[in-house]
Amino acid sequence: MAQYLKILKAGRYNLLTTYPMTTRADCPKARAEKKNHTTKAQQLVNDRNSRIAATAIIAANFADSPTAFFVTPSFDDKHYPIFAKDSEYREFCRSEAKNYIKRLRRIAKSRGGEIKYLYSAAKGEGGRWHFHMLVDGVTAEDIRDAWDRGNVDYHHLYTDRKWISDREWYSKANNVNPVAIAKYLMHNASCRQVGKHPWHASRNCIRPKADPAVIVPDSTSIEPPAGAEVLDREDTATMYSTFRFIEYIEAPAAAAPKRGRKHRAAPPPVPRSKDAESL
Repeated sequence: MAQYLKILKAGRYNLLTTYPMTTRADCPKARAEKKNHTTKAQQLVNDRNSRIAATAIIAANFADSPTAFFVTPSFDDKHYPIFAKDSEYREFCRSEAKNYIKRLRRIAKSRGGEIKYLYSAAKGEGGRWHFHMLVDGVTAEDIRDAWDRGNVDYHHLYTDRKWISDREWYSKANNVNPVAIAKYLMHNASCRQVGKHPWHASRNCIRPKADPAVIVPDSTSIEPPAGAEVLDREDTATMYSTFRFIEYIEAPAAAAPKRGRKHRAAPPPVPRSKDAESL
């Protein structure tokens, strides 16, 4: 017996999915259940594809960077327009985000640097639109200076632990949770078109992709390695078929032990000549 295994790796973030493969020896009921799990696996990929792609980008580019910020620019009354449709507000936020990025990029370029970013438009609980952004390559002062449309809230994604813990982004294992960040940034938004995302990322962002599915024995273990933290998982099993979906963060690599300073051996005593002893 064998199954398919699909792996996506982005930094310390890993996504593993296993689903069954049918064989000629399967009875009709076994084929039906395996087909159901295979279809479920495909639906899972489709439904979560955009969120998984954002999670992978966050994990590979921002989650472990001490200079990355989570930024939320908002609009004051003077700069907040009145539209009839949410699609118009969404496009307005996207346009303002692009202008903001241009200003940040110009500031970074003046110092010989470049920025990475990922942003998405969002509708607040009160119905007011704004946008969220992950950005690396700028300072807190740059973030403030480049935004003149209202307030801008910003926090270090990696180092501001109290702020992260308030949003359940800081896990018990001292990890920044890229899954939770992606969900918050997207507000669980769904894509309006197949193949499109409700978020936008810079071209210089690393974009991890899943490896092609491989066939492995049913006995193959896909449990996370020791020290890893499970972020999300689903296990379904019947008499004929099994399906598994698991996301986890690997533990940080252990720091190499510092080498002790080598002490030079004392030089051997120089023998004194008889002439020197007679002096």
